[in-house]
This record gives sequence, structure tokens and C-alpha cells, in this order.
Amino acid sequence: MAKPCRFIPMNDIVVSGHITREIDGQQTPAGTAYTRISIAVNKRWKDKQSGEWREQVSYFDIITWGQLAERCATLQKGEPIMVHGSMEMKNYTDSEGKNRKSFTIVANKVRSMKFIESQEENTSEAPKQEESQDIPF
Repeated sequence: MAKPCRFIPMNDIVVSGHITREIDGQQTPAGTAYTRISIAVNKRWKDKQSGEWREQVSYFDIITWGQLAERCATLQKGEPIMVHGSMEMKNYTDSEGKNRKSFTIVANKVRSMKFIESQEENTSEAPKQEESQDIPF
């Protein structure tokens, strides 16, 4: 007899993209280092009806803490990175009194992809882009 599946809630996200602004390393009043990073993630696909390439850009705000923040302070605008972390949501009221939400990735791993990107630029054939937008679920 098959065991029933057990649902395990998780909050895990991985994104890769290019840094959109200079990194500003800061410290809390207690002396804990942190950095705020913003990245742009480009998604490209070929439109099935028109045959034209389309592009959508999504932006993600990221925060790093402690030793990870100290290491990330050396990253530069335009540099490709991969981020692994969890999504955090905060509620706030804007200046017009409207309730809003903001989402930030709290990073636990950040990896520079600069070396990998430079290797791809030196290859004779560009990586193939996915043409299908079919999602199996």
C-alpha cells in the first residue's frame, strides 16, 4: 500500500540576473553588515503566432546579512549573479494611506556568474533559447 504524501511547506527561491545599481554596503546600529541588491531577470521567448522574439524583464530586490553581505559589497553594477534564498513579504501604508505589500528575497547564497558569462561569450555558438511557452501544469 502506498504511503500518503506529506505536504511540507517551503519558501525557497532561486533567481539569476544582472545587478541593476551599485551595491551599498551598510551596517545596522548593532554593527551587523547588510547589503541591498537589485537584479533584472530577462525572459525571452518566440511568439508562436507572430514568430517574433519577445522579452519581459522582472526586477527583484535582495537583502544579504552578515558575512555574506560583506562579500557581496564587492559586486558591481551589471555583474551577473545567482541568488538562493527565501521570499519575505512586508505590509506597509503608503503616503496616500493605501495598504501596500513589498517583496524582498532574503539571500542565503549569492554567486557571481561573471566567469560563466565570459566563457559563453567566447564560444562559437550561442546557447539556444527555449521557444515554447508550454507549461506542463
